[in-house]
Amino acid sequence: MIELKTGTIERIVFMPNGVEGLQVAPLDGPRKVVPLRRGDDVSLQFGGKRRARSRPDPCAVCDGERCLKGRADCTVPHLVYVAVFGRRVKVGVTKEARFKRRMREQGAEFSAKVSRFGDGMKARRAERELSSGKGIGMGVRFEEKVTSIGQLEDERAAGELLESKGLEGLSVSDMRGMYQNPALGDSSRPILFVGDGLRGTVEDTRGEALFFSYRDNLYAYDLRDTVGRKIRYGEARMETQLTLGNF
Repeated sequence: MIELKTGTIERIVFMPNGVEGLQVAPLDGPRKVVPLRRGDDVSLQFGGKRRARSRPDPCAVCDGERCLKGRADCTVPHLVYVAVFGRRVKVGVTKEARFKRRMREQGAEFSAKVSRFGDGMKARRAERELSSGKGIGMGVRFEEKVTSIGQLEDERAAGELLESKGLEGLSVSDMRGMYQNPALGDSSRPILFVGDGLRGTVEDTRGEALFFSYRDNLYAYDLRDTVGRKIRYGEARMETQLTLGNF
């Protein structure tokens, strides 16, 4: 059981072995990182207003035509990649050295490197061109990521999906081994969504998603909604918002 009475959540922290945590500023004492390890019992209640999502990094919204910073500093190798979430395919750009970390941050099950460029501007132009293809987007909603888990069995199925979208000859990687519970998608239980309180046992953390079980149900919570809010440990109220049937 996590032991910490109350505090304010500052950010999501990515830790070794697929574990994610919450950096918390307690009312008294130094900052602490609360790990969300598989098998941990959690009882968390969130209060106060959600912090407005931070303004996007200029590099994240760059289209490769003009540097929004005024002077480009992305002069290291970049990759254009595709991340697969069930039947949804997302294209993106990352520094070559951060590829695996980027896939983990997004919670992707499968991915493939499309092309390599010497700088980020060229990569962004290629990304924009690729996103104009059929069924290839530049973003996937949280709910879509969660409900897509387990839809594709292996790299071959992911490769066939990419080929159907005109992406042929790519080497597909299975990213599920980066997470705490690679077999999460094997569960036959529908995934439910919850409000501002959660209690149960941690099953996995994938990107912004915390998965936990309670009374034989499987739940998902968007950890981004915790940042800037007060957190209280102990008895939490469980309020189900949405079920798989809503999608």
